[in-house]
Formats: sequence, structure tokens, C-alpha cells
Amino acid sequence: MRKVSHTRFALLAIVGAPLFLAACSNTIPDGLTVEPIQGSSANIASLSAVVNANPSDPEAYNVRGAAYGRAGKFSQALKDFNRAISLNPRFFQAYSNRGLIYSRTGEYGLAARDYNAAIQINSNYSEAYVGRGDVYNNSR
Repeated sequence: MRKVSHTRFALLAIVGAPLFLAACSNTIPDGLTVEPIQGSSANIASLSAVVNANPSDPEAYNVRGAAYGRAGKFSQALKDFNRAISLNPRFFQAYSNRGLIYSRTGEYGLAARDYNAAIQINSNYSEAYVGRGDVYNNSR
């Protein structure tokens, strides 16, 4: 069993929750809200240190991907969500987060596919249903 630092969990809690919640919030405009602190280069550097220390941990990539998303760095966010999913193909939160990025960049088909994957893995994950509903509404 690998050792996990308290710092890592603090980073996960601070950065990860807002993007997960963004999928279910009606207050988020068509583009992701840029969060100066969460998407700051200092925060991303800290999260990169976590990723470098735990290169086989999909959660680390997922959280850094969320920070990249908050910074408006969508291609980097997608790379991290892709890596998280490759490390854990059943990581429904990473599918949902990637779906959010695809939705915000207008790639509705890819977003719907990811939300469907998240729902297939965890049919109780309400954020994926809300995100998928947003995609269906926005893609009309």
C-alpha cells in the first residue's frame, strides 16, 4: 500500500471539488469560470509536484486536470483526464470532468459520450446526469 501525504489530500480537497461541482451548477456560464487561485500557476505547480511524486495515481491527474480547466487550459486538462482514465478506466469522475471540458469547448458528442461512460460506471453519479442534460440542451 502506498503512503499518501496529508498535503496531497488537502490539495485534492481544495482544488478538486469545484470542477466536480461545476457540472451540476446552473450558475456556470457557457465557458468555465476561471478561478485565479485554483488555476494559478503556483497551484498547478504544486499539483504537478503531486503528480510527479505519484505518477501512477489517477486522482492526482484528475485534480490537476480540474485546475487546468479552471485556468482555461483545456488541452492540458484533457491530457490529464485522459491519463487518469488510462490509469483507471472505471474512474467515473474523470469521465465526467472530461465531459465538462468537451462541453465547454463545444464538442458535445464527445461530452455526451463521456457523461454516458460515467453513468454506465456509476448510475448514481448525479453530476453526470446533469452534465449530460446540459449537453443535450446546449447542442440543440
